[in-house]
Amino acid sequence: MSETATLPQTKEWKVLNFRPGKTEPNPHGGQFQKFYVDFEGSPDTYWRRREGDEPEVGRSYYGTITEGNYGPMFKKEKAPDSASSGSPRSHGSRSKEWKPESQYDPEKTARIGRAHEH
Repeated sequence: MSETATLPQTKEWKVLNFRPGKTEPNPHGGQFQKFYVDFEGSPDTYWRRREGDEPEVGRSYYGTITEGNYGPMFKKEKAPDSASSGSPRSHGSRSKEWKPESQYDPEKTARIGRAHEH
């Protein structure tokens, strides 16, 4: 017997199974793929993702499931414990390693150097 969640609900949702649906154009380029995902506590939930980006069975995704016009819908969100949460200890733990600008744009660095030669 499966227990259906009271919606809307935001948390980590574990994928038990999924079925691919139709694709549709993405206004920003490429295609969207519709999926019907059986999340633990919310079976047959609609989730639209980029084409080729299938949900992983057994993986948990953080987001909100709401009641849509045709059944439950999932929207992936950033987990509150991520680096942007504002907690003091998380600030440096997930940040990228600092690199000088010359490693990102050596051409710009060369232009600046040439401008200061004269």
